[in-house]
Amino acid sequence: MTFARLAFYLCVGMLLPSAVTAHGINGHVWVSDVGADALPECEVELRELFADPLLREKYQFGAAFPDSGYAPGGQRDYGEAIHWEPFIQHYIEYLRDKYKGNFESQAAQEEVAFLLGAAQHGMEDEVFDSIFMPRAEEVDGAVQDDLDTGTDLVLVGEGYTDLTPEIYYPQDITVAYASYGIDVDNKAIDHGVRIIRTVVIGLVDATPENLGAEYYDVIPWALDNYLDPDTHGSHAFEQHLVAPYVVSLWHRLHDRFQDADMIIGSAPRPGKRLPNNAIGTVDSWVTVFFGIGLMTRTLTPDTVKVYDAIGEPIPVEIGWTRWGGPDSDTRLVQIRPVTDWTADGDYTIEFSPDIERIDGETLGKAFMWKFRTACADGGYCPALEEPETPPSCVVLPDKKGCGVTSAQDQTGMPVLAVLAGVFGMVYFRRTAKTSTKLPRQSDVLRG
Repeated sequence: MTFARLAFYLCVGMLLPSAVTAHGINGHVWVSDVGADALPECEVELRELFADPLLREKYQFGAAFPDSGYAPGGQRDYGEAIHWEPFIQHYIEYLRDKYKGNFESQAAQEEVAFLLGAAQHGMEDEVFDSIFMPRAEEVDGAVQDDLDTGTDLVLVGEGYTDLTPEIYYPQDITVAYASYGIDVDNKAIDHGVRIIRTVVIGLVDATPENLGAEYYDVIPWALDNYLDPDTHGSHAFEQHLVAPYVVSLWHRLHDRFQDADMIIGSAPRPGKRLPNNAIGTVDSWVTVFFGIGLMTRTLTPDTVKVYDAIGEPIPVEIGWTRWGGPDSDTRLVQIRPVTDWTADGDYTIEFSPDIERIDGETLGKAFMWKFRTACADGGYCPALEEPETPPSCVVLPDKKGCGVTSAQDQTGMPVLAVLAGVFGMVYFRRTAKTSTKLPRQSDVLRG
């Protein structure tokens, strides 16, 4: 290692582990940006927002912003709060009041774009930390710092991202924080955002040769799979959740959140099988993702039930986001088997109407979600049909967004939740390490 390279790593090493927690910042910016390309065509206003390069950049930096609170010498509480759904809901309500429901001004659109990016950051952390991280611990014996920093450095070093959004945050976000009980000033926020932009996002502009190469031997499974869309919780997997979560947030902001926004996806994705049926491995966990946070205290064996193909209840362990507790909030519900799943089994999860949301409402109706388990080794394995776009996705009369003619399709799965497995399928499997700068993944697949 040359002296210059050693000096570079000493500089980054003092700042990066503190500023990159749970999921690398460059990974957040990249996942959030590429995933947004899959927005449904009937979300006209939303697609127009993302088509504006200036607003797109505000969204990108929003996806980095939450970790600015973790910068060395920074103020952690403002960054921690914006990771989670309770503050996101508070911010949504704050913006509704601030702009009186009219988000057509340039200032309003910039702040909305920022909100959408910041919310994505927290969702991606929950997905990565609750599925990919424990699997990497299981296979690689990985520790969080190696996983966070290693995946981010390699993502940049191999040229998968060239995104370098400039610093942006609404200056009066301090008012939103104050009304939430957090006292933070612009000086503290400026300190944090300067560090993440210069030291972390700045890696994209000042990348030493073979950046992150030393991590290939430390977290080999993680680096072989973090860009595989079929590996649950990976960066490429997260991209499938971006568009449906953006739509859910947009609908919440405009007070038209509907049943179809409630469930935004699952692991395994619709049309895919569970990787492993055996207890004792992360690959046997089933995870369902929601477009609004749920209160964990209301996720119990009475409110979350699993049934086999003949309708018999199956005992399971119910979990939530990795960093949540029994009286916190979560964007995901995890089903962990207590006995092996049946091979090629057809199971249904039922979520009770009584489950509480972070906005004080309940689900209000039962939501059903189906999943299929792995086939027996060496046995016949029927192919699963990829979900089709339901005909009930229509443009609303005001031409401003998507609606549904019925709340659920014939399988019992909310319509836009099924779309989460359709609109996001624009990604590729990483097959080899390369230092060649690649075009956007969505451009590659669209031919």
